[in-house]
Amino acid sequence: MSELETKSPAPANGSGDNECLQKQLNILLVGLIVLSATVGVFLWRQVHYLRKDLEATRPLYNAMMQSMAQERPVVDAFAAKLTDYARKHPDFAPIAQKYQLLGTNGPATTKPAALAPAAPAGAKPTAAPAPAPKK
Repeated sequence: MSELETKSPAPANGSGDNECLQKQLNILLVGLIVLSATVGVFLWRQVHYLRKDLEATRPLYNAMMQSMAQERPVVDAFAAKLTDYARKHPDFAPIAQKYQLLGTNGPATTKPAALAPAAPAGAKPTAAPAPAPKK
């Protein structure tokens, strides 16, 4: 009863497992080559399409840059007028600062003392309300 173990027969030359692994490896390598070639062809086609798109849009880009260069003095003059207006009118200063029209030399954005709300003379500061009691 102790000899119920069955022993599997050993391959004659010991290369049966190696042949199976070699076959799987070859299949994987062929698959990898096919996949790499497919990705390469896909990327080559994408570059081809992008070059055609670039050729089609280059005239539009050149025309846009030319018109921007022609309108640049008008835009600069408008920005200078806005900056001057922001310096003369303190109500417009926060907007000019938000859109960086003034740079670092802009007017102060603090409110004048006359416009700031004043606290009553005898008022004491109030603390935050206490949290509601737990139920």
